[in-house]
Amino acid sequence: MAIKKLLKLIKTVNIADTIAKKQGGENELMMIGQDVIKGFDVDWASMDEWKEDIDKGLELIKPAKGSRSEPWQGAANHKTPLLIEARIKFGDRASEELLATSNLVKAKVIGKDPDDAKADRVERVETVMNWQLTVEAASWVEEQEKLLYNVADQGHIFKKTLFDASLGHNVSEVISYPNFAINQATKTLDSALRFTQKVFKTPNEIVEMINSGIWRDIDIEFGALSTSNDDSIEKTASEDDLTEFFEQQTLLDLDGDGYQEPYIVTVHAASGTVMRIKSQISLDGIFVRDDDGVTLSVDKLILKDENGDFVLDENEEIQLIEPEKKRIIVKISRDENLVSYSFLTNPQSEFLSVGYFHLLGSYAQGINTTTNQLLDAGTLANLQTGWLAKGFRKKMGDMKMGPGTWHQTNLSAQELQTGILPVPFKEPSGTLLNLNQGLMNEAQRLSSTTDLGSVLGTNTPAATTLSLVHEQQQSVGAIILRMYRSMCKEFAIWYRLNAKFMDPEQYMILVDDQEANPFVDFNTQDMDIVPSANPRNSSKIQRIQKAQAELSVMPQIEQTGGNAKEVVESYLEAIGSENLEQIYPELTEEQQVAAQKEQERQKQLQEMQVVVPLEAQAALGRAEELKAKARVLEAQANLMKTQAETGLTIAKTGTERAKTELTIEKAETEATKNATSIVGTELDIEKAKREAELVNIDRGQNNGNNPEPNTGMV
Repeated sequence: MAIKKLLKLIKTVNIADTIAKKQGGENELMMIGQDVIKGFDVDWASMDEWKEDIDKGLELIKPAKGSRSEPWQGAANHKTPLLIEARIKFGDRASEELLATSNLVKAKVIGKDPDDAKADRVERVETVMNWQLTVEAASWVEEQEKLLYNVADQGHIFKKTLFDASLGHNVSEVISYPNFAINQATKTLDSALRFTQKVFKTPNEIVEMINSGIWRDIDIEFGALSTSNDDSIEKTASEDDLTEFFEQQTLLDLDGDGYQEPYIVTVHAASGTVMRIKSQISLDGIFVRDDDGVTLSVDKLILKDENGDFVLDENEEIQLIEPEKKRIIVKISRDENLVSYSFLTNPQSEFLSVGYFHLLGSYAQGINTTTNQLLDAGTLANLQTGWLAKGFRKKMGDMKMGPGTWHQTNLSAQELQTGILPVPFKEPSGTLLNLNQGLMNEAQRLSSTTDLGSVLGTNTPAATTLSLVHEQQQSVGAIILRMYRSMCKEFAIWYRLNAKFMDPEQYMILVDDQEANPFVDFNTQDMDIVPSANPRNSSKIQRIQKAQAELSVMPQIEQTGGNAKEVVESYLEAIGSENLEQIYPELTEEQQVAAQKEQERQKQLQEMQVVVPLEAQAALGRAEELKAKARVLEAQANLMKTQAETGLTIAKTGTERAKTELTIEKAETEATKNATSIVGTELDIEKAKREAELVNIDRGQNNGNNPEPNTGMV
């Protein structure tokens, strides 16, 4: 397909209108609609086993109403709360970990930021996106919380994120069973051949879509639902009912060049009528190769003005840089708007993940069966029944028996004994009870819902308790980590949509900055968007322990120029403090400048505190070295003098005496020289002491204190 033709299709609101105007266009649309229905049926059938487990699970969690009629009227009808308990515990845990704070989004700078320009962008981006998720799209948190509970049951849920032009802001829609179809042979969501969502519209909504030009203006039957797959939906033809449509993300070759491009096709489920075809291509997802063999995205080949807007020619078409070059389309990627939330990888290597309905459904059925059998056996054993001999009933009518009461009868003891035969029902089976408890224990281990209170003794050491808690939380923590990664992808889509559709005026108001530009701030090249939650802290206790560990090294953080305020804020958040804004109010510009200067001054003082002691220590070290050298010279002089005196006493002749005198004179001369060296050494020591004192005096002046001079002898 030619690049300009493809760019024109991207801008078209409804490609189906363009196709319908061509000769034979209606037949082409009819074929497209039939392919959509056929593809949906194939994908829906591939999910049969996965769907069956969910349908059974939905029945298992329904509350038991009344009694059963089998094996007799009034039989026990107990349903174990195992599935509900597992669902609640995971949902509570995941919600607490991922949605506990109102600041859901955190931005991370990619690359260096020497002038803090990216840090300012981070603050603006976080402010706006947190406002979008908690205020503008007020239902996002509530829907996300529902998702975390439901994904534990069903195993796989999708979310579709897009910009809603009618609302003027981004929205995220939860797509759960039975409102989607995807082939189980799919490897990844990005490579899926098709994904179909069931969409239900009221008559008013259909008229709005047609009048706005989004859907084709054709006659369809209101209230018509598809009859091809879902018998659980009641199908009527009343105009008050919802009308079912299929919105399918698929691949189509609309130009016949042999290469299929990604599109979103909306069809009427009952008739297969195509309502809309919309391109699902972004400019940065089209890759072309030119004559020089260079491969680039089309986004880098489009001519833009100084404001970053596309330059259009006289035909209102996008202009390319060097249009004379021949370029071939190499690849077209789908502009993804779907995020997959998966619970546990399918053990059969199928695409859709499994949940508690799949893992624990058979356990729940076994527990229900054995529990009801135990209850029925107990009922039969407690309320006995039996046979009456022929003619026995004629002599005696019905009689109500109560505790502590005795009734008169006309029957003899022998007649009572021979006329009544109770059925010998056994007491509830102990083996059946053990089986019931074994199933419950296995299911609880599998779902990580074991009651540790029943496992641990009263004197269990704290270390053992924490170890068991951590071991129990590991598997659930891994699942929560997968939820975290999915939220990362969803927030990345929000970020990308903001780069395209954010209202500049609204953005400046939200960040209180008249120079802020959303198309610059929401640059995907140098910023990453993640949830503010840390899924690796799998419990509140672990978060508090981590924060306490950070507090314990606060002095080292301050000495190395770290931000101690962030450490304190982290601790306050970990313990659940709600007064952070009062404890650390937002500073004015003057206060921020003053705080920055004070931080720089503290850093300089810390550096001086490190340098000054090193200089003083070096001076004192030189003094000690000179002192040691003086002691050595003095010892050498004393030794030479002693040797000279000894030579004098043992001299016996004049010659020897003369020699000895000369030796003594020489020794005295050497001693005099050594004494002179000692005096010089002592002078050097005094000089070193004075240098150390000057260093200490300078240090005291810098710290605002008067140092005490050292008057001791070295």
